[in-house]
Amino acid sequence: FSKPDANKSALIIDGDPVTTNKLVDISADGLTTGNALYIKDSSNNVSTRNTVEIQQSSAAAREATALKVTSAGGKTGISLDTNYHNATGTEGTGIDIDLDKASATTSDNTIRGINVDTANTSATNGFNQMRGIEVRSTLQHAADAGTLHVIAVEAAAVGSSNGASVAIAFSGSAAGADTTIGMQLDVESSG
Repeated sequence: FSKPDANKSALIIDGDPVTTNKLVDISADGLTTGNALYIKDSSNNVSTRNTVEIQQSSAAAREATALKVTSAGGKTGISLDTNYHNATGTEGTGIDIDLDKASATTSDNTIRGINVDTANTSATNGFNQMRGIEVRSTLQHAADAGTLHVIAVEAAAVGSSNGASVAIAFSGSAAGADTTIGMQLDVESSG
């Protein structure tokens, strides 16, 4: 590679002719503690940027998935560790999901912001636990000053008066166990 121009891409791959094969195929069967792909961005520039950006930009490609991760052996499918450093007051977000259905339709639609499907059907003994979603939010001031307000789960269902509508903030069902509990709360007394 020659030294790249600061205003141009260092590597350009033209894979437009590829249709059913892989444009980039990496095999790393001998890995022990290494990485098949490692990207490091240590620039201290404060401009807005995406270290990795994936764009599936054709509105007609309805069955395309922008990012798919399959993990067969690892106990963690995806690990996100964000350590946010900012001396001024601001907002920080671990995962930001913005899902908009952008086209007008007259047919039935089902839209899910997050779909979690967990299953353990292979255990034959032992004490087995499962949580579809576990949320632990900790907010603590480093000094005895100010006001803190922490909410572990917040839900808002916003409907519309157009057509017949129902808005439900929380809906749950419990079935199939020796003991079923619709909702269980353990609230520490504040006096």
